[in-house]
Amino acid sequence: MDEFWKYVGGSVHFPVHAGGSRSAPRFPTAPTRHIDAEEPESFGSLATMGAASAVVLRAVVVAIGPGPEAGGGRFLLRSVTLRPVELVKGEVATALVRFAEAGYTRDGTGFTLNGVGWSRVGDEGWYFLARSGDGWMRLASSDGRFLVAGASTGPSGRQSAEDGPWRGLDAGEVDAVAEAVRGSVTT
Repeated sequence: MDEFWKYVGGSVHFPVHAGGSRSAPRFPTAPTRHIDAEEPESFGSLATMGAASAVVLRAVVVAIGPGPEAGGGRFLLRSVTLRPVELVKGEVATALVRFAEAGYTRDGTGFTLNGVGWSRVGDEGWYFLARSGDGWMRLASSDGRFLVAGASTGPSGRQSAEDGPWRGLDAGEVDAVAEAVRGSVTT
C-alpha cells in the first residue's frame, strides 16, 4: 500500500502526552479534510483503466471497517467490503472482496483523497481495483469507481463525466454505464 501513499505530500503530526504516549485517535464518521496528491496512474479511457486493473466488478458495499496503515504509518486506511454482483475481469478467492480507501491521519482526522468520497454501506457501483504489494486492493486510480446507487452517484475522483475515463456517462443511465464497462475490458 505504501507505493501509492508515497505520492501524498505533507506531514502529519502525532499528539504526544506527558510520558511519551500518543493520544488515542478519534475516528469520525465523516471526513473533515481533503487531500490532493499526484496520481500514480491516470487514465483517459475505461479501456486503459481496465487493462491496468486486476479486478473489475459491479458490487455493493456491505461493510466498512479499519484498514491497514499506509505512508510509513502516517495514515490509517478504511477497509471496504464488497459483495460482487458481476465480475467482469479477474478472479476473487472469496465471496466478498476487500479494498482499502483513504481514511484517517494518524491523529484521527478523517480525509478524502483526490475527490473520492468515502464509501458507505449500501453504495452500489463499478469498481476498477489494482493489487498492492501488501496484499490489499485499492482503486486503480481516483477515477476507479462509478456509483450507480447510494447517497452519491456518478464517477469518483476529480475528473467529471465530461473528462477522463467516464466521459459521456451519466449515473442515471445504469445500462449504458454497464455496457461501457463490459465493452472496455478484455480478459
